[in-house]
Amino acid sequence: MTVSLYSDVMEFQKTKDDQVFARIYKKLGPKINYSLLQTRLDEREDLKQELSLVVYEKVLSYSLDEVPGFEEFEKQVLKK
Repeated sequence: MTVSLYSDVMEFQKTKDDQVFARIYKKLGPKINYSLLQTRLDEREDLKQELSLVVYEKVLSYSLDEVPGFEEFEKQVLKK
């Protein structure tokens, strides 16, 4: 059974389990690695560490209460 990224984030919010974060990072890994191809080879490792830290901070700070409802989201999009 495949657990969605969203489910993993919610589980991590409850447990703060490192294994759950490892699953999240593994799912995001291909996108991170692809993005790193756009940088110089000598800067990739540093950037990968920075991105890992940002992912960890964002997963820690994610709150379902702050997610807008559809109507609020639609208003935000239409303002742009």
